[in-house]
Amino acid sequence: MKKYLFATLILILFLSFGFESEGEQERMFYGKTTLKTPVSINTMEEAKFSVNLAYQRGPYFLTDLNAVIDVYPKSASQFVDIEIEPLHPALSPTYTTTFQGVITADSEIPADMIFLSLYYTAKDNRGIIYKSSWTDSSNPIMIKKMEKSSNVATNNQTVNYSNTNDSVYLLKHKQYEYFIPHKISSGKIQNITLDCRDASILIHLDKAKTGNLTINIPKKMLDDERFIVLADGEEASIQTQSNTESSTIFIPLENNQVVEIIAAHYVSQIPQNYPVCGSGDLRSPYYRLLKPIHQFESGVPVTQIQCNEGFIFLIKPNIKFGGCFIMENIDKMYERGWSTPSGSTGVFQ
Repeated sequence: MKKYLFATLILILFLSFGFESEGEQERMFYGKTTLKTPVSINTMEEAKFSVNLAYQRGPYFLTDLNAVIDVYPKSASQFVDIEIEPLHPALSPTYTTTFQGVITADSEIPADMIFLSLYYTAKDNRGIIYKSSWTDSSNPIMIKKMEKSSNVATNNQTVNYSNTNDSVYLLKHKQYEYFIPHKISSGKIQNITLDCRDASILIHLDKAKTGNLTINIPKKMLDDERFIVLADGEEASIQTQSNTESSTIFIPLENNQVVEIIAAHYVSQIPQNYPVCGSGDLRSPYYRLLKPIHQFESGVPVTQIQCNEGFIFLIKPNIKFGGCFIMENIDKMYERGWSTPSGSTGVFQ
């Protein structure tokens, strides 16, 4: 009798582990991918990568394919931004799909090399989540940091400023990141603050002595050709040169600590009507549109998040955020429950 009970117990345990194992196996889908990443990337410049996925075995029908991407070392992950285009909405065995992504590294990234690790998830027709049975690992991606350089990339094009000795200050403000070329005879720029309401820029200097500060102000920050400059609270005698993209201001310094640049036309105009902070064309070598998630993190409401030309910002009711989608995919996303934010067309040109 004891032998019978013991055998029965062993059988029950065997069947239990067997079904659990089978359940775990059913939640995996099988295939292979080819991951192509760049050998190196420059900070603050977009670099493309691609993935070719071949679905071989698993549920007959999978939807909501998603790539989960990790960046190593972990200490560098918060300085790396990765965006991928919308993936194919449905997969079945023997189907192959290719998608592309863009990777951008912040200039302050604390690593000279990173690696990407990717796995994939999808849902069957019952809504059960399946995970890929494999994980992709990229080759090492070298990080080339843009420091004290006048080469700035925006909208996938590199622009060389006329004076290669200029340093470039990077200022993130709401929807944009501004590139501010400058040259100072002594000391350095410690911090720059943009005040859209007052149409002014506050510059804090570190160890500046008697000399000069030459600075380019992007028109998208302050669209003016006349400025009032205060050096430690006293108006300074300046010279200005302007073109369609920026205004160059030549400022004399005398051991100053704070310099304020004010748009002169703002004094006589209604603030709401003054073209400042984000007005004008999106294409310029002096600024670029931030990624949607970075706009959101900087305090921009979802109804004011902007996308690059040819993209539309959409949100999904059950999540707090959304993304910029290619125009040709909009109808597909509408069918899957995505919509434009309330009070916004979602289109930003």
